[in-house]
Amino acid sequence: MFDYLGNSEVYGGAIQSKNSNVSLNNSVFDNNFASTGGAVGPECISDCLYYYGNDTFSNNVAVIEGGAYYYPRFRPTFVNPHFLNN
Repeated sequence: MFDYLGNSEVYGGAIQSKNSNVSLNNSVFDNNFASTGGAVGPECISDCLYYYGNDTFSNNVAVIEGGAYYYPRFRPTFVNPHFLNN
């Protein structure tokens, strides 16, 4: 479990992963900001797996696209997600 609060980046305000798998459970992404992917912005050119279980995404902002989450290529798996005001 992680709390990602009030971060700002160009791509993926709280998390930007490159060519890697991501698996998170019970994390909170709140008030993050990025140009693309307000809270999370993964980049992958090969097969990557993204899993999020019982995570909360709230009040995240992206200037271009993906208020809470942006995935350009590989679709993430969300189990019981909470998206609020992104």
